[in-house]
Amino acid sequence: RIHYMGYSSERFTRLCQGEDTNIPHQELFLYYRFMNEPNQAPVHLKKASFKVTTYRFFQKVLHKIGSKIA
Repeated sequence: RIHYMGYSSERFTRLCQGEDTNIPHQELFLYYRFMNEPNQAPVHLKKASFKVTTYRFFQKVLHKIGSKIA
């Protein structure tokens, strides 16, 4: 049994779009996710670019700052 409680749905969305998200057993997850539609599954997983990673980091920081102020 594989347990994914600690991972956000956002990471699974990115995984289904072809981004390598470092979720354990991601190939197995994608197999079962796209079992009925195998032609829609991503062929290769790619790491997010430095620009995207930096943008996400700053968005997270700004969100934390905003929640502390409010």
